[in-house]
Amino acid sequence: MAKSQVKVIDRGLEEILERQRKLGKGAVTVGLHSQAPGEGGARAQSEVVTIGTVHEFGSSDGSIPERSYLRSTMDERRDAIADLQQKTEAKVAAGNLSPDQGLGILGAFAASAVQAKIVAIREPGLAEETIRRKGHDNPLIASGQLKGAVTYVVHSAKPRAS
Repeated sequence: MAKSQVKVIDRGLEEILERQRKLGKGAVTVGLHSQAPGEGGARAQSEVVTIGTVHEFGSSDGSIPERSYLRSTMDERRDAIADLQQKTEAKVAAGNLSPDQGLGILGAFAASAVQAKIVAIREPGLAEETIRRKGHDNPLIASGQLKGAVTYVVHSAKPRAS
């Protein structure tokens, strides 16, 4: 049988495919992360997570209404996030960004959008007494701690064992 004279020349396809596989295995989370560093340590961060959760879903007794800042932002910015994801994936595939860098860009964008929503939200409004006490009508801003606690975490794709 004659030896094949076809010569395979890899001009980077395998590298591109490996970067895409790694990107598909990584993830980024956006929100209030209990392990995130903050002033006052773990206890203060835990309190911010509790306060943020109550505002996101409302209190069980109904005294604090739902003021979604996280879920609503993800819903409202879904198209912009998807567009950025496509652009970022193309840069990863081209080798201009690592998968973790791409996920970091997505995380920073989404976290910034959530922080902006916290600043902008006004409904449901505060009681007049609360507005007098706080000096403003933003229901999610007291000290800025909630806004500052919104972060993103990149969960890297684990390299394959050889």
